[in-house]
Amino acid sequence: MQLIYEGNVARISLDETVPCLVYQWVGRAGSRADFREAMAHWLSGLYTLRARVSDHRPLGVLVNNMQARFIDPADQEWITENINPRQLEAGLGFVAIVDDGSQESTRNVAEWKMRVEMAHQPFVSAIFRNEEEARSWLREVVRG
Repeated sequence: MQLIYEGNVARISLDETVPCLVYQWVGRAGSRADFREAMAHWLSGLYTLRARVSDHRPLGVLVNNMQARFIDPADQEWITENINPRQLEAGLGFVAIVDDGSQESTRNVAEWKMRVEMAHQPFVSAIFRNEEEARSWLREVVRG
């Protein structure tokens, strides 16, 4: 995996074996500025992935919520309005979420799914208990 970014709230890597972009919470408390900085790097990584996947098939991402922190509702709204449209533009189609069922992670996932549905953003998502299962699913769906 190629490390793209490591900051106060996340580690972002490119896994060309799937291929997918991986967002892993690092479990540190961060400010709104830290979170938004990580999301800017996330978008940059997604565009890098798009450039490396030359055909126009939908892209996949893996979000590891095992060390998730609470995402403020204002940041959730900002993601829906500013990040998700750019992800769609880059070709994101599949989101594999690694979730341990903790209250923080479950709340973040539920909030994200609700906002995506309300905004009619057509991401296909699935929840997994570990990264191995998530990567396996992504390999199947992104390679068609």
